[in-house]
Amino acid sequence: MKPGVIATSVTKTYPDYKVVLSEKIGNTIYKIAEDQKPEWKILSEKQKIGEYNTQKATTTYGGREWTAWFSTDIPFQDGPYKFYGLPGLIVKLEDKTGSHIMTLIGNKKTNISQDEDIQMPGVTMIGLGGKDIEVTKKQFKKAWKDYQADPTKDMKQTMSTLPAGAVVRMKNKDGKDIDMNEMYRNIEKRAREEMKNNNNKIEPDLYK
Repeated sequence: MKPGVIATSVTKTYPDYKVVLSEKIGNTIYKIAEDQKPEWKILSEKQKIGEYNTQKATTTYGGREWTAWFSTDIPFQDGPYKFYGLPGLIVKLEDKTGSHIMTLIGNKKTNISQDEDIQMPGVTMIGLGGKDIEVTKKQFKKAWKDYQADPTKDMKQTMSTLPAGAVVRMKNKDGKDIDMNEMYRNIEKRAREEMKNNNNKIEPDLYK
């Protein structure tokens, strides 16, 4: 499997567990407040995962069936991505297909304030850039469908705001001048390739 970059992040605000997903489409970052809490079914099955004693729980969320293993040894009702609400920290989370697996590899206490960046070994934080827009799930789905229909829409809107008579010079990777139509074709080609490769979303329901 070819490694890639995921321009997605989840922000949780405590203690009320306000959850916001940030997802990039084109040059725009959409912030979607989550209005659905995972509904868990806690089972009796237990197992040891690493140093943690865990118990099994299941839920259906975002269009997938998930199995979680949580540990009451760590009394935080939290977990990876948008998942929370079990009587202990989620140590491992896996969807039914096995294509999405999230496992806790360690934990430590920090004194980091909310205004500081968290640096994790082996993890590169990538700035998303662009403009941020707060939207509902319905609005996000429309934006995604619009992007699928025309990945150059954002760029065309940006170009339309330029002053009359403005001259824009674009170059390809070889340093040769290209016209706007060729630039749009290149943007669309890259976008189509990205959509083809990144076709296994964590929440498929969000992209329907």
